[in-house]
Amino acid sequence: MLVFSVIELKVNLILTKQMNKQSLLFERILRGDLRPWLEGNKLDEKFAGLTAGVKMISPNFQPLYDIEFDRCFNQKTKYYNKLIVSEANGYCNRIIDLIRGEDDLRIIQYLLSNILKKKLRTLLMDVGKLIRANDYDIKYINPYKSDFGIDTDHKSETFIIQLLKTALIKVYLEIQEAFKTYVQQEEYLETEDLFLQGLSEAIPEQTFLKKRIQLAANNIEVKTIVIHAPAAEELVLCSFTYHQFIKKGENLIDLRDNLIKNRFIDKNTSFREFKRIFSGKEVLKPVRWTGNESEFYYFVYLIYTKYKLVKDLKQNQWKVACRCFVKEDGTSFDRGKVKNLKRPQTGGLIEKAVALLING
Repeated sequence: MLVFSVIELKVNLILTKQMNKQSLLFERILRGDLRPWLEGNKLDEKFAGLTAGVKMISPNFQPLYDIEFDRCFNQKTKYYNKLIVSEANGYCNRIIDLIRGEDDLRIIQYLLSNILKKKLRTLLMDVGKLIRANDYDIKYINPYKSDFGIDTDHKSETFIIQLLKTALIKVYLEIQEAFKTYVQQEEYLETEDLFLQGLSEAIPEQTFLKKRIQLAANNIEVKTIVIHAPAAEELVLCSFTYHQFIKKGENLIDLRDNLIKNRFIDKNTSFREFKRIFSGKEVLKPVRWTGNESEFYYFVYLIYTKYKLVKDLKQNQWKVACRCFVKEDGTSFDRGKVKNLKRPQTGGLIEKAVALLING
């Protein structure tokens, strides 16, 4: 209990320091000075010169979706449209950078839960309540059916709140996808779930979110792309995938600390680097194995062959192992040599270390 209290305190400090430097723009629209129904925000002419001053923020992550909303119909909707779409990218940038900057798996999971379950789900619920209370139904801004000369204020407010709803759904989906490794399957929400559970709305025919075509090489977006199934070898040559990565990811912290303590891996190995080699993702920086080659062999043998703590790699475990780890001097292991070695005299220490992944 005390451990989680400390973690919760640290998370709150991180969020306070990083995210509250200025009021969240989405909250300002819902509850603050940017509420579109305020008397001071009703005059359309007020926004004529403001739109150009809104800086468009580009995503520094690879987005899943683009917002394709109905056309703006006055200066006010043009201003809020640019403001909300830009902030959707900016908020994702800040959150993704914030979480990626953490090494402690417990902090990462707690941050993600706080942002998705508390912050964004609360905002979605508040938007849903506001739509129902003020009759901000999407039908009022249908450009093919609505008469925009009637009750313009209400139509502008409907446009803004419905766009805000779309942006919040996009933000939730983007952050969830960026860290889906840490989201348990039963807690993973699809777009339809966010309408039903978050907004208490029926699933609409139009979500205003267009799924992006995946980027080709050199990050050039293409309109037509032929997707070939990767060869079997390509599927398995990323890294190890620890079966309990999500549910018992803290075991990896204990394993790293133990391996450092017994001088099997470099003492400067960060948790971010270490957990990556057990995530199933591409290895960005291999871990330096400071033990001898027999100790390296025995470690891989225990986690893969004997205890099967990682996913099956179809006999490619030594190719993967030699991508995940390098020798102390930074050179590569000879996998043809390593795989034929025997249990070292220090085998008992390695067995105790690996047991942390089993019994943790």
